[in-house]
This record gives sequence, C-alpha cells and structure tokens, in this order.
Amino acid sequence: MLKRRAPGLAWLPVALRDKLTPTMLGSAVAALSVSIAYVVNAQHEIHNTQSEVRRLRQSVEDMQKEQELLHKIDTQLAVINGKIEGIMSEVDRQREWRERIEDAAESPPHARRRR
Repeated sequence: MLKRRAPGLAWLPVALRDKLTPTMLGSAVAALSVSIAYVVNAQHEIHNTQSEVRRLRQSVEDMQKEQELLHKIDTQLAVINGKIEGIMSEVDRQREWRERIEDAAESPPHARRRR
C-alpha cells in the first residue's frame, strides 16, 4: 500500500510496508510526536524541580544560619539580663544603705555621757 504513495519508505520491512496504510503511518507519527513532546516536557519539569530543590536547600541553609544567630542573640540577652539583675540588686542595696544613713542622721542624737 505504501509502495505506491511513499516510495521513500522502502527501508521498512516488506511485511510492514504491505500492511501499513497512510492513516496508520500518520497515527504512528502523531503518537511518536506526542511521546517526544511528553519526554521533552518531563525533562523540563525535572530541570525545574532540580533548580527548585537547590533553591530550597539554600533557603534551609540560610534559615539555619539565622537560627544560630538568633540563638546567640538569645544567649547574650540572657547574660545581659543576668547582669542587669545584679546591677539592680546592687542599686537596691546601696539605696537601703543610704536610707539607713539618712534615717540615722535625721534621728535625734543620743544623750552623751559626761565624765
């Protein structure tokens, strides 16, 4: 059948050339085209997925660095808070000491003993 219409397909085996019609050949070419388009699309999707995975890994690394930095900041804040509490307790102690001295200075003097 194809011998008359497509002499360029002489390379096909005789059994196939005898049974293959132009419609069947067109369907086969269309199926091959669809398959090639599917493979190309799949490769494109694989490439996009790989680049997305690289981007996400970089994002995770950045987040880990930020988390480490936040942990360091949190630790330093805890140290500073401890120092502030120490300073506040010292300020309170000195205030109490000053108030005791002021109270003692304001109270009347005790009777002196004469010799």
